[in-house]
Amino acid sequence: MILNAPTRLVAACSESFPAMNEVEGLRVLAIQSDPPAIGTAQTAELKALVHAPLGEAVTYSWSWCPVLGTAQNGYECLFDEEQLTTALSSLDPAAAALVPSFDLGDEPTARFTLDLPSPVLKLLCENLLGQASASMGLSPSCGETIKSSVILKVEAGGETVTAMKDLGLLLKVEAASMNPQIDSVKARSTKDDEWIDLADPALAVIEAGQRYELEVDVPDSSSETFTPAATDQDPNPEPKRERLFITWFVTAGSTQSMRTTFIDGQVGFDVLRHNEWSISAIDPPTEATLYVVLQDERGGVAWTQRTVAVKE
Repeated sequence: MILNAPTRLVAACSESFPAMNEVEGLRVLAIQSDPPAIGTAQTAELKALVHAPLGEAVTYSWSWCPVLGTAQNGYECLFDEEQLTTALSSLDPAAAALVPSFDLGDEPTARFTLDLPSPVLKLLCENLLGQASASMGLSPSCGETIKSSVILKVEAGGETVTAMKDLGLLLKVEAASMNPQIDSVKARSTKDDEWIDLADPALAVIEAGQRYELEVDVPDSSSETFTPAATDQDPNPEPKRERLFITWFVTAGSTQSMRTTFIDGQVGFDVLRHNEWSISAIDPPTEATLYVVLQDERGGVAWTQRTVAVKE
């Protein structure tokens, strides 16, 4: 979830509203937590994929939120650190000293360590976080994974962007997942049979006015097998493979698909791995960047980026 400020106004009669994956100005394209969810005594390393206007320095501000609000309160955190510590003191005074710092620093990479034991996490969820969620009309979840959030605020060139990412707190560490993996990115003109590796600066040249097929290397192992949490509708769920999807961001031109997907038994890996990209021959830029962001359904994220020269 990403909020932009100041708001950009677009006239209602505009016919050139850019697609979501066409990148202009300051953007947070993805946030990764490694691992995607953590248990007691574990640490998550947090980093972001940020696109900033050329030459603009980016400043970062990271924070943790145990319960994020909704649109009706501007997605504000429902607790600050003092409120959570005070509330937890009435439930477990000894555990109150273990409340994590909400301030995660101002570096490009942040770290969040969870010291609260699993029984305290469950107590906290059922007695405090669940009540706060219900007060906002949300459905609190206190199962094997408790949902919290990481908030990132970035500034550059007079623009501010705020982005949020779910961070799961595990009551059972064996339920942990890993981030997916994304490797090489290749391209070839639709009028040519030869693939070029976009990691090679000598080869990473595309011609404006031509369509290029894109192919990314995503190992099959990126889609992990897991057993979903039981629900009233499905009390005995069967193991399944994770759904995956790629968002293809570009700084120039357009792609055939904004997103491609893998759904086991329905949509194959070939669909996930392929797309097309073209840059108009009318006033083309001298270079363009492709950001490939891979996500799975359990919060895993990976990305890679390639900058190519554009010739007329």
